[in-house]
Amino acid sequence: MRCTEIPLLEHIIYSAEDAKNKWNLRKEKKELPYDRQKPINLNILRGISNDWCAILRMQCRPCHVCKEGVMNAEHLGEKHLISITSYKQIWEGIKTFLERQLRILQRSKKTLRKWPKREIFIKYWSPILKEIREQMEEKYRSLVEAKEKP
Repeated sequence: MRCTEIPLLEHIIYSAEDAKNKWNLRKEKKELPYDRQKPINLNILRGISNDWCAILRMQCRPCHVCKEGVMNAEHLGEKHLISITSYKQIWEGIKTFLERQLRILQRSKKTLRKWPKREIFIKYWSPILKEIREQMEEKYRSLVEAKEKP
């Protein structure tokens, strides 16, 4: 509901009544009605290191060796015969890991959490992404060095 569509006084009255109802529900330790609860913020990248950004930057920039296409896994495999992990595969892995963690949380009766802890993602994904980034940097470096040699 936008303020411009209703008179200001009606909006103030509605907001006051809504706040009073929410306060009473909290005071009685009851859950808010479904339509009044905030939606879950689906930040899939919560806990994913900056290595993910570095991988995206490396794979989404123009190929400066052959000046054709983008330096992603498909281009490097076809044109330069270099094998790297595609950012699409990594992204699917991140989504699959999140879905698995959400299922674990739903089955757990001990916690009221609705979203996995950030530390779980950091512990699992940081070493993997760091290793992928370092391998890609090494392969890119060798590609550029091979081009510069006569």
